[in-house]
Amino acid sequence: MKNIIIFFSSSVVGKLFPFFLIPVLTGQLSTAEYGLWALFIAIVSFIDPVISCSAHTYLAKKYFHVSSLEKDKIIVNIIYLFMFNFIFTFSLSLIFYFFDLFSDGIFVFIPILCFLNSFIALKLLILRNENNLKLFSIIEISKIALSFSLSIVFIFYTNLSWIGCVYGFLIGTLLVSIISIYKLLNFEKLVSLFEISKLQKIYALSLPLLPVGIANVTNHAADKLIIVNMMGKDSLGLYAIGYSFAQLLSLVTISCNKYWSPICYKKKDIQSMFNFIAKSCQIYVVAIIPLLMISYYVINFFLFERMVDPKFYMGKEIILVVMIALAIQGLYFFSIPFYIRTNRTKALSLFTTLSAMINVILNIILIPIYGISGAAIATLISYLFLTTTGHFLNVRYIKKIA
Repeated sequence: MKNIIIFFSSSVVGKLFPFFLIPVLTGQLSTAEYGLWALFIAIVSFIDPVISCSAHTYLAKKYFHVSSLEKDKIIVNIIYLFMFNFIFTFSLSLIFYFFDLFSDGIFVFIPILCFLNSFIALKLLILRNENNLKLFSIIEISKIALSFSLSIVFIFYTNLSWIGCVYGFLIGTLLVSIISIYKLLNFEKLVSLFEISKLQKIYALSLPLLPVGIANVTNHAADKLIIVNMMGKDSLGLYAIGYSFAQLLSLVTISCNKYWSPICYKKKDIQSMFNFIAKSCQIYVVAIIPLLMISYYVINFFLFERMVDPKFYMGKEIILVVMIALAIQGLYFFSIPFYIRTNRTKALSLFTTLSAMINVILNIILIPIYGISGAAIATLISYLFLTTTGHFLNVRYIKKIA
């Protein structure tokens, strides 16, 4: 209980810090400028899994079942994976910029931001598994707090507009990642523990999960990219502000997952792991329904119009639908470790990719009819398919081997 409270507290502080800056951002930025900031974040979310390649999952799977030396080997070779993927993506971004395929040169910084994020995510995974809650909380909270504080400084005291948010996040992430890089990088280990065979094993598990990462990001970000192309930056700004309020519910799903995942991977056999997942899902469903209702009531009747500049009020219409979608997505997260433990990553990739395709198709169909509400409905349907399929295939698998 102590651990989940700490994880929940750090997630709450990390999420609430940008949330309470919404009045500042909506007051200083136009809907179009806020939309551009949301577009930047959406593209970051696409590049993130390309650089990290879900390599953290390999360490999470092996962490409690290998020696300390083997852990060090895995960590070192994951770092090499980050480096190789970064060089590839950064080179592509330079080529795009050279041929004027980017609307703004600021997008060249995206691979750098994602590369720094990958080190932070790796260190947080290790700290979570080691129960080093103090440093875990410091890194998680300070990254968000520092990034948004710098963003506000740039917005208020320069003429950078939304680009000030980009510089704030880049500098804040760099400063916080120094802690992670310092703790993870050891020149002697980098030289002595590098193994082609180990890197190949990490890629062997991680590459099939890359479609999972990209598909999950597509479910999260495709709506924003389609909205900006079909309806413009102003509509994206309205959608993004509503989505930000809905994401308050993810405080629960994210903190629970951070606490729950290491315990799940510790289970010695497949049956006990499946039983643990089933019980966890039941508890989650019982807890999330009243929490969703209370959260929406508070946001709808007390927070939204008190915190948001009037020009963003139309974003309110999507909050409930997106909150339900995120609650359903939280249930999907419980199914993932079982696919990884049972080496069924191809099945996971297949139905997750299918969910992303459904999301994109529905966005294209529904946005012209229902506007930004159509995007929210598309997200809900795709997450419902994703969660139902994920758990259905796990149940069928356990019945076959029982």
